[in-house]
Amino acid sequence: MAALQPKVEAGVSFSTRRRRAGVVAGRCAGTRPGAGPPYDAQVTIERELRATGLRLFAHLPGRVRRTLVRLGSTSYTVGCVAVITDRGRVLLLRQSHRDDLSLPGGLLRRGESPTECAHREVAEELGVDLTFGPQPDAVLVYGAVRRIDLVFTAVAHPDVVPSPDGEVLAGLWVAPQDVPGDSPAGQALAALSAQR
Repeated sequence: MAALQPKVEAGVSFSTRRRRAGVVAGRCAGTRPGAGPPYDAQVTIERELRATGLRLFAHLPGRVRRTLVRLGSTSYTVGCVAVITDRGRVLLLRQSHRDDLSLPGGLLRRGESPTECAHREVAEELGVDLTFGPQPDAVLVYGAVRRIDLVFTAVAHPDVVPSPDGEVLAGLWVAPQDVPGDSPAGQALAALSAQR
C-alpha cells in the first residue's frame, strides 16, 4: 500500500488548503464535532472579491487611483480659526451670517496653506497682520457635519477692531471662562487647553 502524499498546489498556502479541506469535509453544515463555528462561505467570497479588487486597483495608473479614492471618500470642509488673546482675554466677533459669537476665521481655499488661510481671514475680518505658526495649535473634527477646524493662536493689541466690511459687526474681548463651552469658540478653547 502506497503512503498517502499531500497534494501540493502551487501558490496556495497551507492554511488555505486546510480551509478548503474543511469545506469539503462538511464543515459548511457544521456537522463535524469539535470543528468550531460553521464556515461562512459568504464572508469568504466577500474577502476574496475585496482582495481581488485591491490587487486590480494596485495596477491602475496613479492618477486613476487618486480619482477613484476621491470619488469614494468622504469629503470634509476645512476651515481655519484664530484664537487671538490679550491679557487673558479672547477676541470674539459678532458676524452678520452667524447668530452666536465666533472666532475670526474662514474656509481654506484650494491651493492655500492653513497658515495662509488664517493670515488671510484675520486680515480680511480685522484689518491686521498677525503672525501664526506653521502648524495649527489644535485640530477640531466635527464628524456629523463633516467639518475640520484648524485652530491657530496669536497675541494682539487690545485696540484691534473689526474691519468695516459688512461681514463683521462687532468685536468683543471676553474672558475664556465666559465663552459657552458648547459653542465652536468654546470647543476651540477647550482643544487648546487640552494641548497644553
